[in-house]
Amino acid sequence: MAASPHRAALPPRAQTLSGAHLLLLPHAVSAAEVSDLLRQRLPGSDLARDGRAVLADRVTPTSDGPDAASVLLGPVPLTRGARRALRLPKPFHADVGSVVGLLTPVQRSSTPPAEPDRDELHRAFPGGRPVGEELAGLVLLLALARRVGGAVRAAGTSAVLKPDPWRAVDLRVRTSTWVEPDELLAALDAALPDAESARSGDLEELLDAADEALTGEPPVPEPYVVSGRRGDTDLVLLVHPEDDPSADPSAGEVTYEVQWDTDAAGDATDPHGRVLARSSVAAVTAALVAATGGTVLDEDAFVVDLRELRTIAASAAS
Repeated sequence: MAASPHRAALPPRAQTLSGAHLLLLPHAVSAAEVSDLLRQRLPGSDLARDGRAVLADRVTPTSDGPDAASVLLGPVPLTRGARRALRLPKPFHADVGSVVGLLTPVQRSSTPPAEPDRDELHRAFPGGRPVGEELAGLVLLLALARRVGGAVRAAGTSAVLKPDPWRAVDLRVRTSTWVEPDELLAALDAALPDAESARSGDLEELLDAADEALTGEPPVPEPYVVSGRRGDTDLVLLVHPEDDPSADPSAGEVTYEVQWDTDAAGDATDPHGRVLARSSVAAVTAALVAATGGTVLDEDAFVVDLRELRTIAASAAS
Protein backbone atom coordinates (compact mmCIF):
# COMPACT_ATOMS: atom_id res chain seq x y z
CA MET A 1 0.00 0.00 0.00
CA ALA A 2 1.35 3.41 -0.91
CA ALA A 3 2.19 5.72 1.96
CA SER A 4 -0.09 8.68 2.54
CA PRO A 5 1.45 11.90 1.17
CA HIS A 6 0.61 13.61 4.48
CA ARG A 7 2.28 11.02 6.66
CA ALA A 8 5.58 12.08 8.19
CA ALA A 9 8.52 10.49 6.39
CA LEU A 10 11.28 8.71 8.23
CA PRO A 11 14.43 10.84 8.47
CA PRO A 12 17.25 9.80 6.13
CA ARG A 13 20.09 7.77 7.59
CA ALA A 14 23.20 9.71 8.55
CA GLN A 15 25.26 7.71 6.05
CA THR A 16 23.19 9.26 3.25
CA LEU A 17 24.53 12.68 4.26
CA SER A 18 28.19 11.72 4.64
CA GLY A 19 29.14 13.59 1.45
CA ALA A 20 26.65 16.44 1.85
CA HIS A 21 27.05 20.04 2.93
CA LEU A 22 25.57 20.10 6.44
CA LEU A 23 23.45 22.62 8.32
CA LEU A 24 24.33 22.06 12.00
CA LEU A 25 21.34 22.85 14.21
CA PRO A 26 21.47 23.57 17.95
CA HIS A 27 19.52 21.28 20.27
CA ALA A 28 16.85 23.94 20.90
CA VAL A 29 15.97 24.28 17.19
CA SER A 30 13.11 22.00 16.17
CA ALA A 31 12.38 20.47 12.80
CA ALA A 32 9.17 22.52 12.68
CA GLU A 33 11.09 25.80 13.13
CA VAL A 34 13.48 25.00 10.30
CA SER A 35 10.61 23.82 8.13
CA ASP A 36 8.66 27.05 8.72
CA LEU A 37 11.68 29.17 7.76
CA LEU A 38 12.38 27.09 4.68
CA ARG A 39 8.77 27.43 3.55
CA GLN A 40 9.30 31.20 3.31
CA ARG A 41 11.95 30.54 0.67
CA LEU A 42 10.41 27.40 -0.85
CA PRO A 43 6.62 27.79 -0.74
CA GLY A 44 4.85 24.45 -0.55
CA SER A 45 7.77 22.61 1.04
CA ASP A 46 7.40 20.78 4.37
CA LEU A 47 10.76 19.51 5.51
CA ALA A 48 9.47 18.43 8.92
CA ARG A 49 6.79 16.23 7.32
CA ASP A 50 8.54 14.97 4.20
CA GLY A 51 12.17 14.79 5.30
CA ARG A 52 13.24 16.36 2.01
CA ALA A 53 12.79 19.53 -0.04
CA VAL A 54 13.85 19.93 -3.67
CA LEU A 55 15.67 23.23 -4.30
CA ALA A 56 15.95 23.05 -8.10
CA ASP A 57 13.06 22.50 -10.48
CA ARG A 58 15.34 20.71 -12.91
CA VAL A 59 18.25 18.33 -12.81
CA THR A 60 21.73 19.74 -13.27
CA PRO A 61 24.37 18.10 -15.46
CA THR A 62 27.60 17.37 -13.61
CA SER A 63 31.08 17.00 -15.01
CA ASP A 64 31.90 13.81 -13.10
CA GLY A 65 28.65 11.87 -12.84
CA PRO A 66 24.99 11.56 -13.76
CA ASP A 67 22.51 14.40 -13.70
CA ALA A 68 21.31 15.26 -10.21
CA ALA A 69 18.89 17.59 -8.48
CA SER A 70 19.68 19.83 -5.52
CA VAL A 71 17.80 18.58 -2.47
CA LEU A 72 17.71 19.12 1.28
CA LEU A 73 17.39 16.03 3.49
CA GLY A 74 16.65 15.91 7.20
CA PRO A 75 16.64 16.96 9.89
CA VAL A 76 18.59 13.93 11.12
CA PRO A 77 18.80 13.63 14.94
CA LEU A 78 22.38 13.23 16.03
CA THR A 79 22.65 9.92 17.80
CA ARG A 80 26.09 8.69 18.78
CA GLY A 81 26.24 6.59 15.63
CA ALA A 82 25.19 9.53 13.44
CA ARG A 83 27.91 11.70 14.94
CA ARG A 84 30.51 9.08 14.08
CA ALA A 85 29.15 8.57 10.57
CA LEU A 86 29.19 12.30 9.81
CA ARG A 87 32.56 12.92 11.49
CA LEU A 88 31.53 16.21 13.00
CA PRO A 89 34.31 18.36 14.44
CA LYS A 90 34.61 17.86 18.20
CA PRO A 91 33.74 21.43 19.24
CA PHE A 92 30.27 20.86 17.76
CA HIS A 93 29.57 17.43 19.25
CA ALA A 94 27.85 18.79 22.36
CA ASP A 95 26.13 21.76 20.69
CA VAL A 96 24.52 20.14 17.64
CA GLY A 97 21.22 18.29 18.08
CA SER A 98 20.41 17.57 14.43
CA VAL A 99 21.60 18.25 10.90
CA VAL A 100 20.09 18.99 7.50
CA GLY A 101 22.07 17.86 4.47
CA LEU A 102 22.36 19.58 1.09
CA LEU A 103 22.96 17.12 -1.74
CA THR A 104 23.83 19.09 -4.84
CA PRO A 105 26.02 18.76 -7.93
CA VAL A 106 29.51 20.17 -7.43
CA GLN A 107 29.81 23.38 -9.44
CA ARG A 108 33.01 25.38 -8.96
CA SER A 109 34.83 28.31 -10.54
CA SER A 110 38.44 29.43 -10.20
CA THR A 111 37.49 33.04 -11.02
CA PRO A 112 37.89 35.31 -7.96
CA PRO A 113 34.51 36.53 -6.69
CA ALA A 114 33.51 40.13 -7.26
CA GLU A 115 31.40 40.35 -4.11
CA PRO A 116 32.83 40.51 -0.56
CA ASP A 117 33.13 37.18 1.24
CA ARG A 118 30.88 38.13 4.17
CA ASP A 119 30.40 34.59 5.51
CA GLU A 120 33.86 33.32 4.49
CA LEU A 121 32.21 30.93 2.06
CA HIS A 122 34.91 31.32 -0.54
CA ARG A 123 37.65 30.75 2.04
CA ALA A 124 36.08 27.36 2.75
CA PHE A 125 36.72 26.24 -0.84
CA PRO A 126 40.33 27.17 -1.70
CA GLY A 127 40.30 24.89 -4.76
CA GLY A 128 37.47 26.80 -6.44
CA ARG A 129 34.47 28.73 -5.20
CA PRO A 130 30.96 27.28 -5.53
CA VAL A 131 28.75 28.69 -8.27
CA GLY A 132 25.34 27.97 -9.72
CA GLU A 133 22.95 25.76 -7.78
CA GLU A 134 25.65 24.63 -5.36
CA LEU A 135 26.25 28.25 -4.39
CA ALA A 136 22.50 28.92 -4.12
CA GLY A 137 22.09 25.94 -1.81
CA LEU A 138 25.02 26.94 0.40
CA VAL A 139 23.76 30.53 0.65
CA LEU A 140 20.41 29.14 1.81
CA LEU A 141 22.10 26.96 4.45
CA LEU A 142 24.07 29.97 5.70
CA ALA A 143 20.88 32.06 5.86
CA LEU A 144 19.15 29.38 7.92
CA ALA A 145 22.20 29.04 10.17
CA ARG A 146 22.32 32.80 10.73
CA ARG A 147 18.66 32.86 11.69
CA VAL A 148 18.73 29.94 14.18
CA GLY A 149 22.26 30.29 15.57
CA GLY A 150 23.63 27.27 13.75
CA ALA A 151 26.59 26.60 11.48
CA VAL A 152 27.41 25.04 8.11
CA ARG A 153 29.99 22.34 7.47
CA ALA A 154 31.27 22.31 3.91
CA ALA A 155 31.55 18.95 2.18
CA GLY A 156 34.99 18.01 0.98
CA THR A 157 36.98 20.60 2.93
CA SER A 158 35.07 20.08 6.25
CA ALA A 159 35.40 23.82 6.90
CA VAL A 160 32.85 25.01 9.47
CA LEU A 161 31.19 28.38 8.85
CA LYS A 162 29.27 30.07 11.64
CA PRO A 163 27.55 33.18 10.23
CA ASP A 164 27.30 36.11 12.61
CA PRO A 165 23.67 37.25 12.98
CA TRP A 166 24.85 40.74 13.98
CA ARG A 167 26.36 41.23 10.53
CA ALA A 168 22.86 41.23 9.02
CA VAL A 169 21.79 44.81 9.69
CA ASP A 170 19.51 46.00 6.89
CA LEU A 171 15.75 45.40 6.71
CA ARG A 172 13.04 45.98 4.12
CA VAL A 173 9.28 46.30 4.11
CA ARG A 174 7.06 44.84 1.40
CA THR A 175 3.65 46.48 1.26
CA SER A 176 0.86 47.68 -1.02
CA THR A 177 1.03 51.21 0.43
CA TRP A 178 2.90 53.94 -1.44
CA VAL A 179 3.74 56.95 0.76
CA GLU A 180 4.99 60.17 -0.78
CA PRO A 181 8.20 61.73 0.60
CA ASP A 182 6.63 64.50 2.71
CA GLU A 183 4.21 62.05 4.33
CA LEU A 184 6.99 59.57 5.05
CA LEU A 185 9.23 62.22 6.60
CA ALA A 186 6.37 63.18 8.92
CA ALA A 187 5.75 59.55 9.88
CA LEU A 188 9.47 59.03 10.64
CA ASP A 189 10.03 62.33 12.44
CA ALA A 190 10.34 60.79 15.92
CA ALA A 191 12.56 57.90 14.81
CA LEU A 192 14.65 59.79 12.24
CA PRO A 193 14.55 63.53 12.98
CA ASP A 194 15.89 66.01 10.42
CA ALA A 195 15.72 63.41 7.64
CA GLU A 196 15.70 64.62 4.04
CA SER A 197 14.30 63.16 0.83
CA ALA A 198 15.49 63.34 -2.75
CA ARG A 199 14.04 62.20 -6.05
CA SER A 200 14.58 62.85 -9.76
CA GLY A 201 13.07 66.32 -9.79
CA ASP A 202 10.19 68.49 -10.92
CA LEU A 203 10.63 67.77 -14.63
CA GLU A 204 9.72 64.09 -14.23
CA GLU A 205 6.67 65.05 -12.15
CA LEU A 206 5.48 67.42 -14.90
CA LEU A 207 5.97 64.71 -17.54
CA ASP A 208 4.06 62.22 -15.39
CA ALA A 209 1.19 64.69 -15.03
CA ALA A 210 1.15 65.23 -18.80
CA ASP A 211 1.11 61.46 -19.43
CA GLU A 212 -1.77 60.99 -17.00
CA ALA A 213 -3.74 63.78 -18.70
CA LEU A 214 -3.24 62.13 -22.12
CA THR A 215 -3.76 58.48 -21.18
CA GLY A 216 -5.96 58.65 -18.11
CA GLU A 217 -3.60 56.21 -16.40
CA PRO A 218 -1.92 57.19 -13.11
CA PRO A 219 1.88 57.45 -13.37
CA VAL A 220 4.12 54.76 -11.97
CA PRO A 221 5.32 55.91 -8.51
CA GLU A 222 8.72 57.52 -8.81
CA PRO A 223 11.43 56.04 -6.58
CA TYR A 224 13.01 58.29 -3.99
CA VAL A 225 15.60 58.24 -1.22
CA VAL A 226 15.37 59.35 2.40
CA SER A 227 18.57 59.95 4.36
CA GLY A 228 19.01 60.81 8.00
CA ARG A 229 20.91 60.19 11.19
CA ARG A 230 19.71 58.41 14.31
CA GLY A 231 22.15 58.92 17.18
CA ASP A 232 25.55 58.08 15.73
CA THR A 233 24.18 56.00 12.86
CA ASP A 234 23.65 57.26 9.31
CA LEU A 235 20.73 55.60 7.55
CA VAL A 236 19.34 55.53 4.01
CA LEU A 237 15.83 54.51 2.95
CA LEU A 238 15.25 53.44 -0.65
CA VAL A 239 11.60 53.62 -1.72
CA HIS A 240 10.60 52.03 -5.01
CA PRO A 241 8.12 49.75 -6.76
CA GLU A 242 9.12 46.11 -6.30
CA ASP A 243 11.10 45.10 -9.37
CA ASP A 244 12.18 41.57 -8.46
CA PRO A 245 10.27 39.15 -10.73
CA SER A 246 10.82 36.32 -8.23
CA ALA A 247 9.24 38.26 -5.34
CA ASP A 248 5.89 37.07 -4.00
CA PRO A 249 3.31 39.48 -5.49
CA SER A 250 0.93 38.89 -2.59
CA ALA A 251 3.38 40.68 -0.25
CA GLY A 252 2.76 43.97 -2.05
CA GLU A 253 4.15 45.87 -5.00
CA VAL A 254 6.10 48.51 -3.02
CA THR A 255 9.41 48.06 -1.22
CA TYR A 256 10.99 50.26 1.46
CA GLU A 257 14.63 49.35 2.11
CA VAL A 258 16.12 50.57 5.40
CA GLN A 259 19.90 50.45 5.16
CA TRP A 260 22.88 51.36 7.30
CA ASP A 261 25.00 53.85 5.37
CA THR A 262 28.32 52.05 5.76
CA ASP A 263 30.08 54.58 3.52
CA ALA A 264 29.58 57.16 6.28
CA ALA A 265 30.25 54.71 9.12
CA GLY A 266 34.03 54.75 9.08
CA ASP A 267 34.83 51.29 10.46
CA ALA A 268 31.79 49.22 9.47
CA THR A 269 33.33 46.12 11.07
CA ASP A 270 33.29 47.59 14.59
CA PRO A 271 31.02 45.29 16.67
CA HIS A 272 29.67 48.13 18.82
CA GLY A 273 28.87 50.18 15.73
CA ARG A 274 27.02 47.22 14.24
CA VAL A 275 24.91 46.82 17.39
CA LEU A 276 23.97 50.50 17.24
CA ALA A 277 23.26 50.30 13.51
CA ARG A 278 21.11 47.18 13.84
CA SER A 279 19.12 48.81 16.63
CA SER A 280 18.66 52.04 14.65
CA VAL A 281 17.57 50.23 11.49
CA ALA A 282 15.02 48.24 13.51
CA ALA A 283 13.65 51.36 15.24
CA VAL A 284 13.18 53.22 11.95
CA THR A 285 11.65 50.13 10.34
CA ALA A 286 9.16 49.84 13.21
CA ALA A 287 8.08 53.46 12.65
CA LEU A 288 7.93 52.83 8.91
CA VAL A 289 5.74 49.73 9.09
CA ALA A 290 3.39 51.56 11.48
CA ALA A 291 2.73 54.00 8.61
CA THR A 292 2.75 51.60 5.67
CA GLY A 293 1.74 48.22 7.03
CA GLY A 294 3.17 45.22 5.24
CA THR A 295 5.78 42.55 5.96
CA VAL A 296 9.26 43.12 7.37
CA LEU A 297 12.04 41.00 5.86
CA ASP A 298 15.67 40.61 6.93
CA GLU A 299 18.67 40.48 4.59
CA ASP A 300 18.05 36.77 3.99
CA ALA A 301 14.37 37.36 3.06
CA PHE A 302 13.02 35.81 6.26
CA VAL A 303 10.05 37.45 7.97
CA VAL A 304 10.76 39.54 11.08
CA ASP A 305 7.70 39.89 13.30
CA LEU A 306 6.96 43.10 15.19
CA ARG A 307 7.89 41.63 18.57
CA GLU A 308 11.32 40.65 17.27
CA LEU A 309 11.66 44.04 15.61
CA ARG A 310 11.06 45.83 18.91
CA THR A 311 13.55 43.53 20.66
CA ILE A 312 16.25 44.39 18.09
CA ALA A 313 15.42 48.11 18.37
CA ALA A 314 15.98 47.96 22.14
CA SER A 315 19.18 45.90 21.90
CA ALA A 316 21.54 48.90 21.92
CA ALA A 317 20.31 49.82 25.38
CA SER A 318 20.93 46.36 26.86
